[in-house]
Amino acid sequence: MKVKVKDSNYFDESKRLNLKKVAKRGFMLASTLLVVSSSIGGCGIENKHDDELNSMVSYLDTDVSLDEVNDMNIIINDSDCSDTFFEDVCAKLSDDGLIFTVSRNNENINKDNSTVVTLDHQYSSGSDTIIFAPYNNTTVGNSDSLALSMQAAFKQNGFLGNNIVCGKVGYREDENGNIVTSIPTETEEALDADSDTSFVTISFGTQNTNSEWVAKSIENGLARQRYYLNNYDTGSDLVYRASSTDDVEVIADYFNSDVNTLNRFNNIDSNTLFDSQAIINPEVEKMDVFNQNSKLSIGNVKTRAY
Repeated sequence: MKVKVKDSNYFDESKRLNLKKVAKRGFMLASTLLVVSSSIGGCGIENKHDDELNSMVSYLDTDVSLDEVNDMNIIINDSDCSDTFFEDVCAKLSDDGLIFTVSRNNENINKDNSTVVTLDHQYSSGSDTIIFAPYNNTTVGNSDSLALSMQAAFKQNGFLGNNIVCGKVGYREDENGNIVTSIPTETEEALDADSDTSFVTISFGTQNTNSEWVAKSIENGLARQRYYLNNYDTGSDLVYRASSTDDVEVIADYFNSDVNTLNRFNNIDSNTLFDSQAIINPEVEKMDVFNQNSKLSIGNVKTRAY
Protein backbone atom coordinates (compact mmCIF):
# COMPACT_ATOMS: atom_id res chain seq x y z
CA MET A 1 0.00 0.00 0.00
CA LYS A 2 1.45 3.34 -1.07
CA VAL A 3 0.84 6.01 1.53
CA LYS A 4 2.18 9.55 1.58
CA VAL A 5 4.25 9.69 4.75
CA LYS A 6 5.91 12.66 6.36
CA ASP A 7 9.63 12.68 7.08
CA SER A 8 10.43 11.37 10.55
CA ASN A 9 11.97 14.73 11.49
CA TYR A 10 8.70 16.47 10.79
CA PHE A 11 7.67 16.10 14.42
CA ASP A 12 10.95 17.40 15.91
CA GLU A 13 9.39 20.60 17.22
CA SER A 14 9.73 22.15 20.65
CA LYS A 15 7.24 20.66 23.06
CA ARG A 16 4.52 23.01 24.14
CA LEU A 17 2.29 22.37 27.13
CA ASN A 18 -1.29 23.53 26.85
CA LEU A 19 -3.05 22.25 29.96
CA LYS A 20 -6.79 21.94 29.80
CA LYS A 21 -8.43 24.57 31.94
CA VAL A 22 -11.88 25.02 33.38
CA ALA A 23 -14.32 25.97 30.67
CA LYS A 24 -15.22 29.62 30.51
CA ARG A 25 -17.52 31.85 28.61
CA GLY A 26 -16.32 33.70 25.58
CA PHE A 27 -16.43 31.13 22.79
CA MET A 28 -16.61 32.65 19.34
CA LEU A 29 -20.26 32.23 18.47
CA ALA A 30 -21.57 31.40 15.05
CA SER A 31 -23.85 34.00 13.51
CA THR A 32 -26.88 31.84 14.21
CA LEU A 33 -27.67 30.04 17.46
CA LEU A 34 -28.46 26.43 16.78
CA VAL A 35 -31.10 24.12 18.12
CA VAL A 36 -29.95 20.88 19.71
CA SER A 37 -29.23 18.33 17.03
CA SER A 38 -29.14 14.56 17.15
CA SER A 39 -25.47 14.87 16.25
CA ILE A 40 -24.56 16.05 19.74
CA GLY A 41 -25.01 14.12 22.95
CA GLY A 42 -26.96 11.28 21.38
CA CYS A 43 -30.25 13.19 21.32
CA GLY A 44 -32.00 10.59 19.20
CA ILE A 45 -34.24 10.98 16.14
CA GLU A 46 -35.49 14.49 15.48
CA ASN A 47 -39.25 14.96 15.63
CA LYS A 48 -41.38 17.04 13.26
CA HIS A 49 -40.84 20.19 15.32
CA ASP A 50 -37.07 19.70 15.08
CA ASP A 51 -37.32 19.30 11.32
CA GLU A 52 -39.23 22.58 11.03
CA LEU A 53 -36.63 24.37 13.13
CA ASN A 54 -33.77 22.84 11.15
CA SER A 55 -35.28 24.10 7.90
CA MET A 56 -35.05 27.64 9.30
CA VAL A 57 -31.43 27.44 10.45
CA SER A 58 -28.44 28.42 8.33
CA TYR A 59 -25.68 25.86 8.87
CA LEU A 60 -22.05 26.05 7.83
CA ASP A 61 -21.27 25.20 4.22
CA THR A 62 -17.56 25.72 3.69
CA ASP A 63 -14.19 24.17 2.89
CA VAL A 64 -10.86 24.14 4.66
CA SER A 65 -7.66 23.76 2.69
CA LEU A 66 -5.94 20.42 2.29
CA ASP A 67 -2.64 22.01 3.35
CA GLU A 68 -4.17 23.14 6.63
CA VAL A 69 -5.48 19.66 7.34
CA ASN A 70 -2.13 18.08 6.51
CA ASP A 71 -0.47 20.54 8.90
CA MET A 72 -2.29 18.72 11.72
CA ASN A 73 0.40 16.00 11.58
CA ILE A 74 -2.07 13.15 11.16
CA ILE A 75 -1.37 9.62 12.40
CA ILE A 76 -3.78 6.84 11.41
CA ASN A 77 -3.46 4.09 14.00
CA ASP A 78 -4.61 0.46 13.64
CA SER A 79 -6.00 -1.10 16.81
CA ASP A 80 -7.12 -4.65 16.05
CA CYS A 81 -8.70 -3.90 12.68
CA SER A 82 -8.55 -6.37 9.85
CA ASP A 83 -5.53 -5.70 7.65
CA THR A 84 -7.63 -5.36 4.51
CA PHE A 85 -10.05 -2.88 6.07
CA PHE A 86 -7.31 -0.70 7.54
CA GLU A 87 -5.23 -0.70 4.37
CA ASP A 88 -8.26 0.17 2.24
CA VAL A 89 -9.09 3.14 4.48
CA CYS A 90 -5.49 4.39 4.33
CA ALA A 91 -5.33 3.94 0.56
CA LYS A 92 -8.46 6.07 0.10
CA LEU A 93 -7.15 8.79 2.40
CA SER A 94 -3.87 8.84 0.50
CA ASP A 95 -5.62 8.94 -2.88
CA ASP A 96 -7.52 12.01 -1.69
CA GLY A 97 -4.27 13.81 -0.88
CA LEU A 98 -3.98 13.37 2.87
CA ILE A 99 -0.44 13.11 4.18
CA PHE A 100 -0.15 10.96 7.30
CA THR A 101 1.93 8.39 9.08
CA VAL A 102 0.67 4.89 9.83
CA SER A 103 0.89 3.24 13.23
CA ARG A 104 0.05 -0.26 14.39
CA ASN A 105 -1.04 -0.96 17.95
CA ASN A 106 -0.22 2.56 19.16
CA GLU A 107 3.48 2.42 18.34
CA ASN A 108 5.25 5.75 17.84
CA ILE A 109 2.15 7.86 18.32
CA ASN A 110 3.51 9.91 21.22
CA LYS A 111 4.28 12.93 19.03
CA ASP A 112 3.70 16.51 20.07
CA ASN A 113 1.42 18.65 17.93
CA SER A 114 -0.06 15.61 16.20
CA THR A 115 -3.55 14.24 15.59
CA VAL A 116 -4.04 10.51 16.19
CA VAL A 117 -7.08 8.78 14.70
CA THR A 118 -7.30 5.19 15.97
CA LEU A 119 -9.51 2.66 14.14
CA ASP A 120 -10.72 -0.26 16.21
CA HIS A 121 -12.89 -3.37 15.94
CA GLN A 122 -12.64 -4.59 19.54
CA TYR A 123 -13.93 -2.00 22.02
CA SER A 124 -17.58 -2.26 21.00
CA SER A 125 -19.45 -5.56 20.82
CA GLY A 126 -22.55 -4.07 19.19
CA SER A 127 -23.11 -2.94 15.62
CA ASP A 128 -22.97 0.82 16.22
CA THR A 129 -20.02 3.06 15.56
CA ILE A 130 -18.70 4.44 18.85
CA ILE A 131 -16.54 7.54 19.31
CA PHE A 132 -14.21 7.35 22.32
CA ALA A 133 -13.25 10.67 23.91
CA PRO A 134 -10.55 11.08 26.61
CA TYR A 135 -10.92 9.26 29.90
CA ASN A 136 -8.73 11.68 31.83
CA ASN A 137 -10.17 15.14 32.28
CA THR A 138 -6.70 16.68 32.50
CA THR A 139 -5.58 15.50 29.06
CA VAL A 140 -3.98 18.22 26.95
CA GLY A 141 -4.38 18.77 23.23
CA ASN A 142 -7.69 19.17 21.41
CA SER A 143 -9.06 15.67 21.87
CA ASP A 144 -12.52 16.79 22.98
CA SER A 145 -13.14 18.79 19.82
CA LEU A 146 -11.69 15.96 17.72
CA ALA A 147 -14.20 13.51 19.24
CA LEU A 148 -17.10 15.91 18.63
CA SER A 149 -15.90 16.54 15.07
CA MET A 150 -15.71 12.83 14.29
CA GLN A 151 -19.11 12.18 15.86
CA ALA A 152 -20.75 14.83 13.65
CA ALA A 153 -18.92 13.59 10.55
CA PHE A 154 -19.77 9.92 11.00
CA LYS A 155 -23.41 10.70 11.74
CA GLN A 156 -23.62 12.90 8.66
CA ASN A 157 -22.42 9.94 6.61
CA GLY A 158 -25.11 7.66 7.98
CA PHE A 159 -23.25 5.81 10.73
CA LEU A 160 -25.56 5.20 13.65
CA GLY A 161 -23.77 5.84 16.93
CA ASN A 162 -24.49 6.12 20.61
CA ASN A 163 -23.31 8.94 22.81
CA ILE A 164 -19.64 9.77 22.92
CA VAL A 165 -17.99 7.46 25.44
CA CYS A 166 -15.14 8.42 27.77
CA GLY A 167 -12.87 5.39 28.01
CA LYS A 168 -13.57 1.75 27.25
CA VAL A 169 -15.08 -1.01 29.35
CA GLY A 170 -12.61 -2.34 31.89
CA TYR A 171 -11.99 -2.69 35.62
CA ARG A 172 -9.43 -0.80 37.65
CA GLU A 173 -9.03 0.65 41.11
CA ASP A 174 -9.20 4.44 41.12
CA GLU A 175 -7.27 6.89 43.29
CA ASN A 176 -9.84 6.48 46.07
CA GLY A 177 -9.59 2.70 46.12
CA ASN A 178 -12.92 2.19 44.38
CA ILE A 179 -13.32 -0.21 41.47
CA VAL A 180 -14.31 1.60 38.29
CA THR A 181 -15.86 -0.12 35.29
CA SER A 182 -14.12 1.86 32.57
CA ILE A 183 -10.50 2.60 31.75
CA PRO A 184 -8.62 4.68 29.18
CA THR A 185 -8.21 3.35 25.66
CA GLU A 186 -4.80 1.98 24.69
CA THR A 187 -4.22 5.06 22.54
CA GLU A 188 -4.71 7.39 25.50
CA GLU A 189 -2.45 5.29 27.71
CA ALA A 190 0.28 5.34 25.07
CA LEU A 191 0.54 9.13 25.32
CA ASP A 192 2.44 11.10 27.94
CA ALA A 193 0.19 13.05 30.30
CA ASP A 194 1.91 16.29 29.28
CA SER A 195 2.03 15.68 25.53
CA ASP A 196 0.26 18.09 23.23
CA THR A 197 -1.39 15.36 21.18
CA SER A 198 -5.01 15.22 20.05
CA PHE A 199 -6.47 11.73 19.78
CA VAL A 200 -9.70 9.86 19.19
CA THR A 201 -10.64 6.19 18.88
CA ILE A 202 -13.40 5.11 16.51
CA SER A 203 -14.75 1.61 17.07
CA PHE A 204 -16.88 -0.15 14.46
CA GLY A 205 -18.05 -3.09 16.52
CA THR A 206 -19.33 -6.13 14.67
CA GLN A 207 -20.70 -4.45 11.57
CA ASN A 208 -19.23 -4.97 8.11
CA THR A 209 -18.10 -1.40 7.53
CA ASN A 210 -17.55 0.22 4.15
CA SER A 211 -13.91 1.38 4.13
CA GLU A 212 -14.54 4.18 1.61
CA TRP A 213 -17.31 5.64 3.76
CA VAL A 214 -15.05 5.43 6.80
CA ALA A 215 -12.30 7.30 4.92
CA LYS A 216 -14.76 9.98 3.81
CA SER A 217 -16.02 10.35 7.38
CA ILE A 218 -12.48 10.72 8.73
CA GLU A 219 -11.81 13.44 6.15
CA ASN A 220 -15.06 15.15 7.10
CA GLY A 221 -14.11 15.00 10.78
CA LEU A 222 -10.63 16.38 10.13
CA ALA A 223 -12.16 19.27 8.17
CA ARG A 224 -14.43 20.04 11.13
CA GLN A 225 -11.52 19.84 13.56
CA ARG A 226 -9.41 22.20 11.45
CA TYR A 227 -12.30 24.67 11.19
CA TYR A 228 -12.82 24.51 14.96
CA LEU A 229 -9.14 25.20 15.63
CA ASN A 230 -9.21 28.14 13.21
CA ASN A 231 -12.42 29.75 14.41
CA TYR A 232 -13.59 28.56 17.84
CA ASP A 233 -10.73 27.20 19.94
CA THR A 234 -10.22 28.89 23.31
CA GLY A 235 -8.54 25.96 25.04
CA SER A 236 -11.72 25.35 27.05
CA ASP A 237 -13.06 21.96 28.07
CA LEU A 238 -15.80 20.51 25.88
CA VAL A 239 -16.27 16.98 27.26
CA TYR A 240 -16.17 16.05 30.94
CA ARG A 241 -15.96 12.45 32.17
CA ALA A 242 -18.24 12.20 35.17
CA SER A 243 -18.27 9.64 37.95
CA SER A 244 -21.20 8.34 39.97
CA THR A 245 -20.12 10.55 42.89
CA ASP A 246 -20.11 13.78 40.86
CA ASP A 247 -22.73 16.45 41.49
CA VAL A 248 -24.61 17.85 38.49
CA GLU A 249 -24.47 21.35 39.97
CA VAL A 250 -20.68 21.17 40.27
CA ILE A 251 -20.32 20.09 36.63
CA ALA A 252 -22.69 22.86 35.51
CA ASP A 253 -20.55 25.37 37.39
CA TYR A 254 -17.44 23.80 35.83
CA PHE A 255 -18.86 24.65 32.43
CA ASN A 256 -20.06 28.10 33.59
CA SER A 257 -23.59 26.91 32.90
CA ASP A 258 -26.67 26.08 34.95
CA VAL A 259 -28.23 22.75 35.87
CA ASN A 260 -31.31 23.09 33.65
CA THR A 261 -29.23 23.92 30.58
CA LEU A 262 -26.74 21.16 31.28
CA ASN A 263 -29.47 18.56 31.83
CA ARG A 264 -31.42 19.58 28.73
CA PHE A 265 -28.44 19.53 26.44
CA ASN A 266 -27.14 16.19 27.73
CA ASN A 267 -30.54 14.50 28.17
CA ILE A 268 -29.94 14.03 31.89
CA ASP A 269 -33.23 13.27 33.62
CA SER A 270 -31.95 12.81 37.17
CA ASN A 271 -29.21 14.05 39.47
CA THR A 272 -27.59 10.60 39.48
CA LEU A 273 -24.70 10.17 37.07
CA PHE A 274 -22.99 6.94 36.10
CA ASP A 275 -19.34 6.01 35.89
CA SER A 276 -17.55 7.61 32.91
CA GLN A 277 -20.66 9.36 31.62
CA ALA A 278 -19.69 11.90 28.97
CA ILE A 279 -21.08 15.34 29.79
CA ILE A 280 -20.89 17.82 26.91
CA ASN A 281 -20.35 21.53 27.49
CA PRO A 282 -23.66 23.24 26.56
CA GLU A 283 -21.68 25.94 24.70
CA VAL A 284 -21.16 23.28 22.00
CA GLU A 285 -24.77 23.93 21.01
CA LYS A 286 -23.68 27.30 19.61
CA MET A 287 -20.88 25.82 17.48
CA ASP A 288 -22.35 24.75 14.16
CA VAL A 289 -19.06 23.09 13.25
CA PHE A 290 -20.18 20.17 15.45
CA ASN A 291 -23.66 19.90 13.95
CA GLN A 292 -24.12 17.04 11.50
CA ASN A 293 -26.25 19.27 9.25
CA SER A 294 -23.30 21.58 8.57
CA LYS A 295 -21.31 20.81 5.43
CA LEU A 296 -17.55 21.00 5.83
CA SER A 297 -15.09 19.51 3.36
CA ILE A 298 -11.39 19.54 2.54
CA GLY A 299 -10.72 21.74 -0.47
CA ASN A 300 -12.01 19.93 -3.54
CA VAL A 301 -12.16 16.58 -1.72
CA LYS A 302 -15.62 15.12 -1.34
CA THR A 303 -16.01 14.21 2.32
CA ARG A 304 -19.61 13.02 2.29
CA ALA A 305 -20.29 9.44 1.36
CA TYR A 306 -23.52 10.20 -0.48
